[in-house]
Amino acid sequence: KKKDVSKGRGEVASIKEMLDYMVSYQGVDTKQVFVSGLSAGAAMAVALMACYPDRIQAGAIFAGAPYKVAKSAFQAMFVMWIPPNKSPKRWAKRVMQQNPGYTGPYPKLIAVHGRLDYAVNFHHSWELVQQWSFLHHTDPKPDKIEDAFAQVKDVCRLGFNNSQGQEVMVFYKIKNLSHALAIDPGNLPNQGGKVATFSVDKNFHSTYWVAKDFGLVK
Repeated sequence: KKKDVSKGRGEVASIKEMLDYMVSYQGVDTKQVFVSGLSAGAAMAVALMACYPDRIQAGAIFAGAPYKVAKSAFQAMFVMWIPPNKSPKRWAKRVMQQNPGYTGPYPKLIAVHGRLDYAVNFHHSWELVQQWSFLHHTDPKPDKIEDAFAQVKDVCRLGFNNSQGQEVMVFYKIKNLSHALAIDPGNLPNQGGKVATFSVDKNFHSTYWVAKDFGLVK
């Protein structure tokens, strides 16, 4: 619902209050706050990044979509399969309206999407990159393309830099993956996860690589 992803209202405000509590009572480092989510959880993670950019350092969006891609639950069901095609500026406007006058940096975006996603059209992540590119004052053309990333033939990593040369967006495109997390069961430091309904063994532990993109793994 629109009210649940708008600043100061509904569910997104409730999660922000939980974050404030943790910062106040558990001593959480405000410069080490990250969000992630899959599918509907990805939509909420994007909403947090859009509504409270000064509180979130980076977000990992698994099988997600641009902020406010739909205005109602009914419309959301429709656009999941048929993503709207808008310019970066038009997409970004939906984010900037949440914080008029905000001139600070926006969270780093890490998008992860399976190319065979049957639930959320893969092209939603391209639209998300378009939206965030405008917010980061860059363009949606990758500065670095790594095919067979981490020696996994089905994974391609795209890196996007701003004018200062800082990587501000990452997009992992994963072949032969549907609406699920990519994992790599095992005991090595870069392995983990268990095969289940929404997790598929792709020899690629996406959680590990996202943690590296967050700067949490050296």
